[in-house]
Amino acid sequence: MSLPTAPSWFSTSASTQPWLAAAAQSWEDTQTSERYVEQALAQPDVDLEALVSAYRYYFYKNQDAKALEMAIAVTERIQRLEQWPAQWDDLKPILLARLDDDVCGSI
Repeated sequence: MSLPTAPSWFSTSASTQPWLAAAAQSWEDTQTSERYVEQALAQPDVDLEALVSAYRYYFYKNQDAKALEMAIAVTERIQRLEQWPAQWDDLKPILLARLDDDVCGSI
């Protein structure tokens, strides 16, 4: 498994990239970096990678409630994109069958 050469937010939409880059550059200043993340999330074309980036940001800043909110948004987006069933008994075999899938390539 090779490590990515660029942060995951490099593959986000053009409107969210500058905000996420600014958040990364101002990481030490939580108030400023959080405003940049919020601006990225306010863009009309927020994609999955931007949501994942926001989740990571909030997780590493120990903002558990916001991290959970982003985790829920990510799982809801994946469920909708993959058209997964809502019931665990129906979803479990699908997830087990896809355990070895290349996750980054499939979403």
